[in-house]
Amino acid sequence: MMQSGSFKASKYNIIFENENRHYIYNTFRDSLLEVDQETIAFVYDCSKDWCRNSECSEAVIDVLFQNGIIVDESKDELAELKVRNRLGRFYVNSLSLTITPTLMCNFNCDYCFEGSAKTSMTQRIMDAVYDFTLVHLKDKNSLGITWYGGEPLLAMNKISYLSTKFIRICETMGIKYSADIISNGYLMSRRNAKILTEQLAVDNWQVTIDGIREIHDARRTLRNGKGTFDRILKNILENVDLFQRVFLRVNIDSRNWEKVPDFLDVLDEKGLTDKISVSVTKVEPFTEICHEIEKFCLRKEDFAGIFLKLSKSAAEKGFDITINPKLYGNYCTADCMDSFVIDANGDISKCWNSVGRRQERIGSVLQKEKNDTYIRWLSYDPFEREKCKGCKFMPICMGGCPYSVLYDNSQETCQQIRYMLPEMLSLKMKYGFFEEVISDEGRRRKKSAECDE
Repeated sequence: MMQSGSFKASKYNIIFENENRHYIYNTFRDSLLEVDQETIAFVYDCSKDWCRNSECSEAVIDVLFQNGIIVDESKDELAELKVRNRLGRFYVNSLSLTITPTLMCNFNCDYCFEGSAKTSMTQRIMDAVYDFTLVHLKDKNSLGITWYGGEPLLAMNKISYLSTKFIRICETMGIKYSADIISNGYLMSRRNAKILTEQLAVDNWQVTIDGIREIHDARRTLRNGKGTFDRILKNILENVDLFQRVFLRVNIDSRNWEKVPDFLDVLDEKGLTDKISVSVTKVEPFTEICHEIEKFCLRKEDFAGIFLKLSKSAAEKGFDITINPKLYGNYCTADCMDSFVIDANGDISKCWNSVGRRQERIGSVLQKEKNDTYIRWLSYDPFEREKCKGCKFMPICMGGCPYSVLYDNSQETCQQIRYMLPEMLSLKMKYGFFEEVISDEGRRRKKSAECDE
């Protein structure tokens, strides 16, 4: 219920219009209300006396409070947002490890930022990874592993060795264990998929196909230049039933995005519409290795419009898609204290972009102490940037990619949601969930049942 005393409009309200209806979206609470003009006027001229004399009903005013559109005069939303960020980064009960058992890869993707290293984990490194895990599992209630590469399926024996030890220690300690794999899919045979899912507790698989055959096979080839589209699609079709979820990622730039709807048609024809999740991701020239493709990369503003168009196309066909915006505590695993990336050399880093880049490591599983780069990551604070601190989008952005700030010295870390918020909210209304809506008559109405984020 509404608290007594003075109140004010939240600093995180965004007003927009869609199909001749007016809405207020609050980024702090991820709440969306359909309102009339009088309610908008009330929100931005609210005071206790104005409320008492307003024609807005008590029920409407109460919903405004419940959804964070109006808040106590004394409420410091920025301070609360900082606390949310600190809790997300430093007070977690789980240990998250991304492990690269090998840096070798059977593909030669033209935008790959990792290069062509041939290192795989030795027995000594694997045992040190296990010891590192034991130390950092203290006081944790879960362990989450992501198998990464290179191409991790080139090192199935190493995944099996470490997974077996992880599962055993989690059972002994009485903590939850979960695992995912990011694989290009070429080696995801029925046998490998069964071992992963039935013996090694791998629940989810992320795989990339960059569009229709002729486009994908020009970008994601084998080392010998041969195409990979048919083999990957065959493996998805044969093994999608074994995984809890299969995430199909499409990396786009100026060369392939226009043909993505045609690719969605192919997936639909193969009967995958209700069996996989689809996401569209912007190709980025993260390291000097892949800077040759920078000329093909999309500007963030352009990508926003393309992402929206492709998301609508996927949703209309019935694919499971991620519908943003969403609330953030910390931005990603990289800025979280208890999350680490371990590569095949045993080097530890905070971000996937740092795999194989020894100059960006924070330590090694062969050493007890972490270096000053670890402190640099932990001391990173998006609230130190004035542009971010005063931004209405901060709760659904949290300052953007920290790697871009720490290593690319980027001053422009805004997420694409900034350029398409009303349109994405419209998608979320159509396919998603918002708890309360105030109609033009000031009545409370329920929206649809549930949003699968």
